[in-house]
Amino acid sequence: MQRSQFSSFCLWMAFLLGFSVESLADSAESDRVLASLKSSILEYALDNKAHVSANSWISSSGAIKEELLVYNRLQLDKLRFQTFDYGKGDRGSRLFGVGNLTKAKKRFSRRDSVSSSGLACDLPSMRKQRVLLFLESPESSDSISLNLAGHANKVFLDSVRSAKAQGVLARDVVIYEQNRQKSQYQSYYTGHYQGPSDMRLEVSSSASRMTVKRAFKNSVRPWKKAPESYLVETKVSLVALNGDELWSNIRYSRVSAQKSQVLLTQLSDSAVADLRAWSSSLFPVIAAQTQCHGPIALSMVNGRVGDGSIVGGSDIGVFKGQKFLLAPKEDRLALEGLEQGLKMVSLAEVVNVYENSAVISVYAGASALNYDDMLAIPLSHAGIFEG
Repeated sequence: MQRSQFSSFCLWMAFLLGFSVESLADSAESDRVLASLKSSILEYALDNKAHVSANSWISSSGAIKEELLVYNRLQLDKLRFQTFDYGKGDRGSRLFGVGNLTKAKKRFSRRDSVSSSGLACDLPSMRKQRVLLFLESPESSDSISLNLAGHANKVFLDSVRSAKAQGVLARDVVIYEQNRQKSQYQSYYTGHYQGPSDMRLEVSSSASRMTVKRAFKNSVRPWKKAPESYLVETKVSLVALNGDELWSNIRYSRVSAQKSQVLLTQLSDSAVADLRAWSSSLFPVIAAQTQCHGPIALSMVNGRVGDGSIVGGSDIGVFKGQKFLLAPKEDRLALEGLEQGLKMVSLAEVVNVYENSAVISVYAGASALNYDDMLAIPLSHAGIFEG
């Protein structure tokens, strides 16, 4: 009996020892990954408009104290990570600034450089982008123009709904419709999404009467009035949250009274078919453009019991066990300085996922954070892939 108990005790201790060794190995690897990412952020910041502030003061003991602070308005949500695995544990990483195409120095300068052409699209966002669909109301003193422009908007909206139903955009984009009729109370209880969007898909249509040159106007039967013709312009644009236009495409349709269905109150069948085909051709382009220009980072909020929550959940593909790099927002980084900001950079794992949010747990880095000032960046984007 004693021998059996002793054997059980040995097995239990061996299990604990093995578990401890494995935990230590995981912890060491996490610390190595975190240090590598911090180094990449530091190099990028120092290469891009960092400035130094020197403060000095006399302490209560009469000694002169000095402090050097490095500041940089680093916008981590607009950066792209790229890592290089050269084998035998030799890895390099660098950051790119989307928009100005600024390139940070590589950690291993002896390596051959890599082209930065097509920067944003070569390093896509790697997460679903939340796009708010916004249909601009046509404006015109001409009732026919209003009818035609409104019908063009509806054709595009129907095409978007059809594409969503068929899952055409499901991998890269989540499109939400702006509902102007519902109040916040109605939206909450009907499940209408009210959370943040990453960009807007704006659709605007206008129609104008086409002038007919007199030389060709009813030359055969001058007593007969020429049919009215209208040129309908439909524009689709991807717009950043700051109002910058990221991408756009325009389609023109010509409609005449002879081909309209009901006295130019709506588009002709041929114009509708043309708009539908054009809309369908745009959806793969729109998906690609959202990945090119969309942000990587997700906002965070403080949870109820001191933990942090990501503003984004299963709706954009966040899953339990997914790992994130946590980093301070631009304003917090500018306030605290680069050194303090890097101390806040941490690694976290998703422990619970909901439709529009996810709860995380920090496993490397700072143990206490104000998550309202933090951003969450998927580690898969930083070249670190989960199994």
